[in-house]
Amino acid sequence: MCIMIKTGVNMKTTIEKTKNYPMLKVAKNQLKFISSINRIQEGLKENECTGYLMRVKNNIVGFALVKRYDVDKLFIWNLVIDLENQGKGFGKQLIREIMNEHIEQGVRVFTTTCHTDNCDAQLFFMNQGFIETSKVESSEVHERNFTKQVFK
Repeated sequence: MCIMIKTGVNMKTTIEKTKNYPMLKVAKNQLKFISSINRIQEGLKENECTGYLMRVKNNIVGFALVKRYDVDKLFIWNLVIDLENQGKGFGKQLIREIMNEHIEQGVRVFTTTCHTDNCDAQLFFMNQGFIETSKVESSEVHERNFTKQVFK
């Protein structure tokens, strides 16, 4: 699958499915919030998981890993936008296109989690219409869970 999107003057953005995790630059303070490369690669091998690459021209600017865990539910497992391209709307665009594709397939509930210290991700998902549904704090887990329900 390859989705072609025009964004601005002479800027062609594509989103394509992938089974490989790209190397993207992120800020040092973001590293602790991203799953390990090995964990992401293992996830990409699972049948119900799909990776998405976002490119501008030929440069990879973002990646998302999602997991379909029920007929109408999709978990957004990892969303990573290259450091130089953060704040330009690529994350919002990538999530919107992924959600639109899965809405057409019958998904009505989208979920994600963010580390409790990852305020940027929490604000990002809330700005996309996700609502915080729970907070988990234990010796091993520190996360906030978010859900967005779509009615069609």
